[in-house]
Amino acid sequence: DIVCAAVTSAIRLTECTINDVLQAGAEVTVDETNVRIALTLSPAGKRRKESEQVLEGLLLYMRALAEENPNHLTVLEV
Repeated sequence: DIVCAAVTSAIRLTECTINDVLQAGAEVTVDETNVRIALTLSPAGKRRKESEQVLEGLLLYMRALAEENPNHLTVLEV
């Protein structure tokens, strides 16, 4: 559905920006069983501040998407 496509696209763009553009070397874990995606930055990774800013943008986008689609998306911060 459209919400799933929006989430997938945003996650892929974020991962490409952090790993391919910034070359930050973040680890991405996808758990399809529990519908979870984790992107972990290295504590001493290159371009950490920029990567955190990209993730902040993703979080803002996900919150807005969840607000527009409360029955289809929940954003958890851990």
